[in-house]
Amino acid sequence: MPKLKVKKYLRCEVQSNMSKTVRTFLSGASVALGATVAFSGTAQANTELLDQINSYSQDDIAQVNSVFQLSDVSPSDWAFDALRNLVENYNCIVGYPDGTFRGSRPLSRYEFAAGLNACLQQIERMIQSGTSEVTPEDLAALRRLVNEFEAELATLGARVDDLEGRVEFLEDNQFSTTTKLGGEVIFNLGGAFGEEKASPLALDSIEFPGGDFDPETVTFEELFDVVDYQDISSEERELLKEFFVGLGIDEDALGFSFGLGDDGDLQDFFTGLADNDDIDDEITFSNRVRLNLDTSFTGKDRLRTRLEAGNITAFDDATGVDSARLGFDTDNGNDVEIGKLFYRFPVGDNVTAYVGAVGMGIDDIFDATSPYFESSGSGALSRFGRFNPIYRGPDGAGAGFNFDLGERFTFSAAYLADDGDVNNPEEKNGLFNGNYTAGAQLDFKPADDIMFSAFYANRYQKAGDVNLSGSTGSVIANDPTFNSLAVSSNNFGLQGSWLIGDKFNLGGWVGYTTADIEDPNVTGNFDVWNWAVNAALLDVGGEGNVLGLIFGQTPKLTSGNIDFGQIEVNYNDDSDSSYLAELQYRYKLNDNITITPGAYVVFNPNQNDDNDTVVVGSVRTTFSF
Repeated sequence: MPKLKVKKYLRCEVQSNMSKTVRTFLSGASVALGATVAFSGTAQANTELLDQINSYSQDDIAQVNSVFQLSDVSPSDWAFDALRNLVENYNCIVGYPDGTFRGSRPLSRYEFAAGLNACLQQIERMIQSGTSEVTPEDLAALRRLVNEFEAELATLGARVDDLEGRVEFLEDNQFSTTTKLGGEVIFNLGGAFGEEKASPLALDSIEFPGGDFDPETVTFEELFDVVDYQDISSEERELLKEFFVGLGIDEDALGFSFGLGDDGDLQDFFTGLADNDDIDDEITFSNRVRLNLDTSFTGKDRLRTRLEAGNITAFDDATGVDSARLGFDTDNGNDVEIGKLFYRFPVGDNVTAYVGAVGMGIDDIFDATSPYFESSGSGALSRFGRFNPIYRGPDGAGAGFNFDLGERFTFSAAYLADDGDVNNPEEKNGLFNGNYTAGAQLDFKPADDIMFSAFYANRYQKAGDVNLSGSTGSVIANDPTFNSLAVSSNNFGLQGSWLIGDKFNLGGWVGYTTADIEDPNVTGNFDVWNWAVNAALLDVGGEGNVLGLIFGQTPKLTSGNIDFGQIEVNYNDDSDSSYLAELQYRYKLNDNITITPGAYVVFNPNQNDDNDTVVVGSVRTTFSF
């Protein structure tokens, strides 16, 4: 970070030293260019002047709300008229935005002295450069003005010296010459409400060649009718075991047809839940803390190190559905961990590069095109509502870049691997053989207040790590293989945001994933869709406040099949759709504190209209510094 410096123009207008050239010129002596003496050293030596300087130095300059309160030097005074003539003749005051002097307004003696000092500086420069001649009348006016306002000019110099001393103190005592500390603290009061927890599967979600099964009557004998045990290899039996156990079925209930145990009843085969438990609806109070250490080595780069701790529990276990999760849940028992570690730096004039080791998400590199809902600390309350779930996938370590293609287009690309795999040298791990995301995005801004983006990513996720919805959709949309098979996927997203006027922003997205099973013994394909629209009404009830609304279809498995050889599992494409609606009000208490009360509702959780509606309420208080 560059060292703090008093701005050059401030030094120029109120510096304590004044060139001997002008001082000597005003007293009628010969001009000696370049030599300087302290202005205060030429101040009148009488007691009255010293007392006046001390009085000015000790007085505080109170803030005023109108220039018409500044009446020490009025437009009718001779001094005011004299300075105005100097300004017009030598263009020595251009401090107002429109470059005018505004000579009809009264000034305090301090303001007048600052303007006089600026004119002294300008006239001195003109004399030194020989670009203009100063008339005897103007010299006489300057001499009289200096004598009249000598006390104020001396005090201005003393105050600048004091300001410089304070700046030097800050330079010596700041946290680091290159590192800036920023932080965010969240207090959350919230809870989930409803009747029973959502079942993970609709009853008709899986079909076999022999027809649909009724989960209340399925037995070993019925299953044996559609499965030729003699033709199932040991590898297929093991895969089937993993699949069915993943559904939540006890191994003993599967019977000896899969070589997994004794004959047993397969009641509730497809839900894995005989009786749903009630939703855990206790009100909770929890927190999350983030400290960002942003270090710059050149003034244009940034090394971000984030320390993070929290105990905000996800509501998926309490409700039975990932769509109920908060957008800022973090539960590591309040143990401090490194949440992010990445370096951003420019390459030439148009490229910004990123290299990360821990926690770098693709949304750290790409613009998620959700300006009022993306942030976990001040955006949507729900995890689904923050941005297109298509952005969520294996990430943490890798590299990427942004390439500005003129004023309207930006191209971005990234390769990210799971930061839990990259340091593991074992098979199916490391930087390139574990879970990964390889993506690209094109941003288009047809106008300053409109943006569209097109996203694509190829992903690979190992068995047990598959999550096609980024933990925002139904159980079968998250992992249709139920932790039993590896999957590769192609992911597509379209996003848009439009600021209409100054007070209303409309946005939304659509996302599509097509995934294939990666296993030598099993084939299969899955399609997952999601979409959402959002609206932000700005400055509602006060500047900086935002009223937000979100509605969309959470990720839904629209079609899919798994072919084990003797058994083919087909997911019905006519299952129900799950929807989420969120309403929130972000109240800006001040520049550092926001309070966001709100709620969101999940309809037909887990793509099943037999499941009870889930409601999540939250009051999120965010402290930023």
